[in-house]
Amino acid sequence: MKEGRRFTIILLLILGTALSVSGQATVNVSPGDDIHAAIQQAGAGGIVIFAPGEYDVMRADPGNDSAFIISPELEGITLQGAGPGMDPTTASILNGEAWYISNNCFRIQASDVLIDGFTVINFADEGMDINADVFNVEFRNLWIVGCESGVDTSTSSAGFYDDGAPDDFSEMIRFRNCIFARGGDDATDIEDNNTFAFINCDFYDWDSDIMENEDLSTVIVVNCIIHAGEHSDDFDSGGAGGLLEARNCIFFDPPGEDADGLGGIAFEGGAYELDSIGEDPLYVNVGPHVPLEELDFHLRPDSPALTVGKDENGNPTYAGSMGPAQ
Repeated sequence: MKEGRRFTIILLLILGTALSVSGQATVNVSPGDDIHAAIQQAGAGGIVIFAPGEYDVMRADPGNDSAFIISPELEGITLQGAGPGMDPTTASILNGEAWYISNNCFRIQASDVLIDGFTVINFADEGMDINADVFNVEFRNLWIVGCESGVDTSTSSAGFYDDGAPDDFSEMIRFRNCIFARGGDDATDIEDNNTFAFINCDFYDWDSDIMENEDLSTVIVVNCIIHAGEHSDDFDSGGAGGLLEARNCIFFDPPGEDADGLGGIAFEGGAYELDSIGEDPLYVNVGPHVPLEELDFHLRPDSPALTVGKDENGNPTYAGSMGPAQ
């Protein structure tokens, strides 16, 4: 009996060592730590937990324009921040200003990845760059602020959408409860047969198209707020056989220069909406002259965005990322 117990203990020790070597670790990081090393240490299926604070991030290496590369061997990894926002005492803020000449924050090359609870700010290219042949990637509780573009696709065939199951987003590239704000170009630029879902997100104050969807890509937008800036009013599918569909959303263009579409926003190239409205979402404190640290995407008590969305049972619920915090 003792020999059996001794054998079991030895086996467990061997298995534990193997797991440690192959990844699946939980690693904690704080501002100033080597985050690239921490990601590699966590490995496939592992978790990297970021303390609150502002992280001055650098490129993964001098020859690459990405701050963080989630390479194929890191499948299933989770990067867990303290939360979004502009207060470094409560939020994990990834600031790309040190390499503002040319870079993006995350380049995703692996499937089953979760990135949750960050503010991504001051990246001169994209906040998120999605590579080909990855599935079930979720970005959750992110603010992507002051980047040239919020999300881009550099190659084709990321994600999968089944037309026969229109509410199943499980294999798509998903953004949930995210804010895309104050960008210099399109909020999203999705090309070449990729599939994305944006659920309870805010798109605020971009200088070009709010969403640009090209070629055969499928983009589903659910319970979102699309609030155009002074030089932005297009919701564009590209018109080449792709799908850009908005469900239970609110559209608003303050200048109201374009009478087409909904709420002054122009629907281009076959983009369309279902059960959406065109009204001011009534944020608590946003606007072109509001300092970044004072932006408040909560909704006023009389906001139409509080009931324009639909829950899984078809009942009215909020649109945008901040509804539960009202």
